[in-house]
Amino acid sequence: MSVEENNILLDGILKQAELDSHDILQKAEKTIEEKTNALEAGISRIKSEMDSKIAAKLSELEKRADSAVKAELRRQNLRNRKKVNSAVNKSFYEKIEEQISTDQYNNFLIKLIAEGAIAVNDDSPVVSCSFREKVTDDVLSEAERLIETKTGKKIKLGFVEETKLSGQGIVVESSNGRIAYNNQIKSRLRRFDEDIKMIIINGLAKE
Repeated sequence: MSVEENNILLDGILKQAELDSHDILQKAEKTIEEKTNALEAGISRIKSEMDSKIAAKLSELEKRADSAVKAELRRQNLRNRKKVNSAVNKSFYEKIEEQISTDQYNNFLIKLIAEGAIAVNDDSPVVSCSFREKVTDDVLSEAERLIETKTGKKIKLGFVEETKLSGQGIVVESSNGRIAYNNQIKSRLRRFDEDIKMIIINGLAKE
């Protein structure tokens, strides 16, 4: 084979090698691109899933935090109500006790006795009081007159000297002891407990 023939053959081999290498390179680039796209898609999917999980977790944490805050506010509000209610009661008891020796308290006592006697509905009910009050004959007479004014009924009130109630106020009993009306200050205040609570709730709501 001549030199010229050798050169032709060599050129052909080189060209073929060049074509083959180009083809191989294109295939490799295509494979790399496909794998890169697949990897990016995978990364994007994983990131999306992570974002979704993180968002869900954050939402859950926000709900828990919101629930915890609301629960704490409710507890705080309840504690405030109890404190205010206790302060209101304490203030009321102190003020009413300060009035015991005054004419104003005597008038209040007369009304307590009359109210109890009307509720008992007896011709000769008896009155008991605490160590703090002084139920005099004048107080009983005034209560009898008030009962007659309110009901048109004349009654005779008695007083039990030896029975001293522990709590401030009075108790009126029927003559046979079967019916009693508790008009002690604590019991009377309990009757207005719901009204007082509503006043406190409305007051706290405005703060």
